[in-house]
Formats: sequence, structure tokens, C-alpha cells
Amino acid sequence: MRRPLAGLRVIDLGSRVSAPFCAALLGEQGAEVIKIEDPGRGDNLREMGPYARDDAGELYSLYWSVEGRGRKSVTIDLRQSQGQEIFRCLAASSDVVCESFRPGTLERWNIDPSRLDPRLVTARFSVFGQDGPKSLQPGLNGNALAFSGLMHLTGYPDRPPARPGVNIAGYLTGLFAAQAVTSLLYERDARGGGTGGVIDVYMYGSMLRVMEWTIAAHDQLAWSATVRATAFPTPRRSATTPAATGATCTSSVAARSSSNGCAGRWTGPTWSATSVSPTPRPGPATGPRSTR
Repeated sequence: MRRPLAGLRVIDLGSRVSAPFCAALLGEQGAEVIKIEDPGRGDNLREMGPYARDDAGELYSLYWSVEGRGRKSVTIDLRQSQGQEIFRCLAASSDVVCESFRPGTLERWNIDPSRLDPRLVTARFSVFGQDGPKSLQPGLNGNALAFSGLMHLTGYPDRPPARPGVNIAGYLTGLFAAQAVTSLLYERDARGGGTGGVIDVYMYGSMLRVMEWTIAAHDQLAWSATVRATAFPTPRRSATTPAATGATCTSSVAARSSSNGCAGRWTGPTWSATSVSPTPRPGPATGPRSTR
């Protein structure tokens, strides 16, 4: 199997999905991935269900077994000066950092990109970006889906908006980020640029990129937020085109729109309605981690 990114080192400072997924994609292409976890507890995905039991009868997280694989783990307390120095030493021999702390956190810890090797490529993940009026607002997948407008296009008109069953915003953001990271690595190494860079990766922006024609239609056609057409005219073809004119094209996306959602009836965080049987939480995080 070819490993085009072999020889590169990626530091995974992320939590949940988007940043770790970006690191995972780079790892699956050959890069070495080092996961930084909190001492004692470890990454929070280790404690997220559903859970299964191993051969010894111990509970483990299926979420972590899928999203935490393919990494070397080390625990570092980044809130302490000693831990920050350890991280700076590790970053000096690395190529990529994927982080998803709230904007400004790495600056407070003195380990933001301006204090690291300029050859480093840093992908900074958030819901609303590193600056701007919403930058400090926390959020997850549901916030990105709602703010981008995707939630308006899912479900049924007479019911609340329907959230996709998986963390689509997180995974899509990680995918876009991995492409951007490899582009900067290419510029740094293959084109002789010599320096890395910082990538501002925000989840709602990733969703906006895949909204097809909907935002352009809202801007250019002045479509009402509460009334959606289920069909729109196809532009009249030229006289030389042997096709019927004045045809219409039906949009299944528009037909699924929830007018109630845009009218403001369905507001606030959106949570999955799927219920599962309660499973006891596992004890302290276990697994192959080095402690420094």
C-alpha cells in the first residue's frame, strides 16, 4: 500500500470529531499521528457511548475505538508551563497541528502558532471561526447545520427540522481541512515555500459550501424564507438545440423544506430523538497512552 504522507508527523489536539478526523485522514495516508490527551481522564471520546465489553469484561467506547484508532497517545497538561514546554518541543519536530480549543485558548497557554516553528501547518477548528462576533460561542454539529441553513432543507413541512443521524458537519469540516493541510504542505515542500501556515476551519462554513444553489437563489431570486417553490423554470434553450422549451425541473430539496423552521417555530439546539438503552459508563480512561 502506498503511503504518500509517510515521514510527516501530525499532532492531534482536537476533541469530538472534526479535528481528530482531519488528523485521521492524514494518518491513513501514512503520516504519524500523536494524540494529546488530558492526564488522568484522557480524551472525552473514551467516555462516550455506546459501549461494548472486551474479552476481560471491561467496558470500552465504540466511539473511541472508531475515531481514536491509528494514533500514538501521550498525556500532557497544557495548562501548566511544563506541559506547554513539552508541547513546544514536540511541535518543533512535527509538521501539522490539528486543534479545536475555543479561540484564544492556545494564545493564553503561549502555544499558539505565532510561538511555534513557522514551518508548522496549523488547522484551527471551531463552529464560527477564530474571530468575529460569534467566534467565542461554543457549539457542535447541530449549531453548524442550523446556522448554515441545512436544517431548513431536511425533514417534513409539518414537523420540526430533522437532523442527519451522524455528525455530518464535523466529518465534512475535517475532510475540507485535510485537503487544505496537504495543499500547504505541498506549497511548503514541493514548491519550496519553506513555511507552513494557519488554516481557520469553521464548521458552518463547510456546510455553506455544500448548499448547492439554495443561498444563491435566496440572494438573486429573492425567495421568501417561509415559502419555497417546488419547481423552477429551466432557461429556454437556443433555437439550434433540438429540445422542448419551457420545461420545468422539480427540486426534491425544496419540496422537503420546513417552512416552520424558517418562520422561527423550531429554534434552539437540535438533538437526536433516537433513544437507546442506558449503559453504565466506563471507569477511568484506559488504553495505550504515555504519560509525561
